[in-house]
Amino acid sequence: MIKRLILIVGLCSATAVMAQPAPPPPDAAKAQARGFFEEGIRFFNVGEFQKALDAFKQGYLVKPDPAFLFNIGQCNRMMKNFEEAAHAYRAYLREAPTAPNRADVEKYIASAEAELQRRSTAVPLAAPPTLGTSSVSPPPAAEKPTRASLVVESTPPHATVRLDDAAAAPAGKTPLHIDSIEPGAHLVFLDLPGYQQASKSFGAAAGESVRIDFTLFAELEPAKAPPPVAEEPKSHAWVAGVVVAVVLVAGAVVGGVYYAKHQETMLPPVGTP
Repeated sequence: MIKRLILIVGLCSATAVMAQPAPPPPDAAKAQARGFFEEGIRFFNVGEFQKALDAFKQGYLVKPDPAFLFNIGQCNRMMKNFEEAAHAYRAYLREAPTAPNRADVEKYIASAEAELQRRSTAVPLAAPPTLGTSSVSPPPAAEKPTRASLVVESTPPHATVRLDDAAAAPAGKTPLHIDSIEPGAHLVFLDLPGYQQASKSFGAAAGESVRIDFTLFAELEPAKAPPPVAEEPKSHAWVAGVVVAVVLVAGAVVGGVYYAKHQETMLPPVGTP
């Protein structure tokens, strides 16, 4: 009876192991993770931070690339989920301890912890007192401005800023304050090594100061190219066949020339029976 129970348990265990779904092959997992990464970027760019967060989480479960953890922290920070943001940033540094943006990420963690501390000790502010009517005459009207100004900031900072053309000369690095720009529609592009290029459009009226904030996303590790396939050396039999063919062709050519040259001497004279 005991042996029968052991056999039944063994068969059930084997069935359970066989029923587990096989993980996707490496190439398929990489392609699927890339799809979630790009989906998260699209949602983030239109302000759908929760959907972007969900896409980055799914991508990390398919391919645990540390870049997903950094981007998860960025989404939570934008939604002011500072506890979750700090958790994601710490996980990113655990998996990428030599990350080039480590100093920036440590600042994000410190900022999130400071915000959590501020929330725990915040005291509601009293309403300001009502001021009486002032008898001071208003200052003279200032001259109407004809230019606009722009402030560009990014997380992380030190990104190169270009205006209106991705190939234009750099206007500076974030955080950047441009005192004078033409009123109207503009494009601003940001580049930072190790991060995806970002761009936004904006409109500025005369006298207006426009502020644009960017959250940059870490780029996934590029796929390595497969090693080149070495060409197999040609066999001795193939080389010998080529040599024989060349000799035969040369012999045929020489024989044809000789036959044409001596054809008249080989014909019988005219009138010979």
